[in-house]
Amino acid sequence: MIGLLRTVYLLILAALLCGPLGCSSERSASTDAAHVTPAADTDIAVPSPAQPDPAGISQDNESSIQAQIVERINAIDVILDDLRTRIEDSASAISERIPSVESIEAAIAPRIAALQAGQETLAEQLATLETKLSKPQPAKAVPDPKTTAKPKPRKVKAPSPPFDLEAVETWDGTPQAVLNVGGHLVTVYEGDTRSGWRINAIHYPNRITVFHERTGRKRELRCNG
Repeated sequence: MIGLLRTVYLLILAALLCGPLGCSSERSASTDAAHVTPAADTDIAVPSPAQPDPAGISQDNESSIQAQIVERINAIDVILDDLRTRIEDSASAISERIPSVESIEAAIAPRIAALQAGQETLAEQLATLETKLSKPQPAKAVPDPKTTAKPKPRKVKAPSPPFDLEAVETWDGTPQAVLNVGGHLVTVYEGDTRSGWRINAIHYPNRITVFHERTGRKRELRCNG
């Protein structure tokens, strides 16, 4: 970058030096040609007017041009110094950021490796799945409804009544039963319910028929004695 700027600087300097000097020479030549006195056609001598000295004009122009060149060269030097400073600052900033970039790359490298390993594992799993799906699956046998035995309905066994029959008696012609419920004697009549069991019928002198309301099963109880 500095070499390129130096080349541009030299080209500008050459253009400034060559251009004004060439213009000055041309102007001097044209002035000299304009001041040449034509040959007289007669013998009468006509005095020529006084002309300024071309050498003095040329020196003044060259001094002015040189002053302009020096001014422009100084301006270009300022621009080049500013560019050189910016380039040095940019190079310094880049040098400072290189270690941070390297540390970031070092921190990211294990994650990139883990991602690549995960991609490889996923690719293997997909390949295995595609292989399994590409294999023809055996047709499942459809059971024949005629030969398939239907499951038999499961019989629900009625639980035993949570009481025992102690005695069967009659009172004013009405039968009644005495039950032992957890050690307590309880008198019941036909139609009464105890613990989900309904007294369906009382058969004098020693048995009763009970009906389990939830299952619909009947049981017959007899006296122990």
